[in-house]
This record gives sequence, C-alpha cells and structure tokens, in this order.
Amino acid sequence: MIYDVRAIAIDPETAEILGDRTEQIDTETNELFNKYDSPWEVEDTYERFWNRLNESWERDFPRGKEKVKVLSVVAASPHASGTAPSSARSGRRGTPRTSASR
Repeated sequence: MIYDVRAIAIDPETAEILGDRTEQIDTETNELFNKYDSPWEVEDTYERFWNRLNESWERDFPRGKEKVKVLSVVAASPHASGTAPSSARSGRRGTPRTSASR
C-alpha cells in the first residue's frame, strides 16, 4: 500500500511550526514500514523514526531538534507520479527510507 504522509516539524520549546512535508511511503518496498498496513501503524512508525532516534531522547529531548507530528496518512492514488518530498526540497532531514539510513 502506498500512503501520502503529511507532517509538520515543530520546535518543542516554542511550539513554532518550522516546516511541513508530504512524503510517500510504500509499505511493500520500504523495509521500515513493510510489516504495517494501516494508516495508524504508518503514522506511529513515521513519528517514531523522526522523534525517537536515540533512547536518551525519552528522558531529555535535545535542544534545537524539531519534533515531527503527522497530520494525515491517506492512501495515495495508484497513478500519481512520485515527487520529491517537501523536506528534500527544503534541505530539511531526509525521508525515512530504512532503519539503516538513520
């Protein structure tokens, strides 16, 4: 299943919205997501990828790091052409391709 994941990056100290992104996640080809099929599982995995990179972040989220909050996960049109995610265009963090890419 292919999903469009729409998310925002937030400064956790000021609650300022720092940017937004829409990324296409293919649960059949992306090893980070390949055991999940529901939108909620994709949302949880996406946020976990960006916000829980290190165990120490559970106790003390690092200053200067943005938190990612998913706004929506919707099934992508099967005929939609892929475009670079807004995060790639803006120079922000990359896309969550695999657990090895962290």
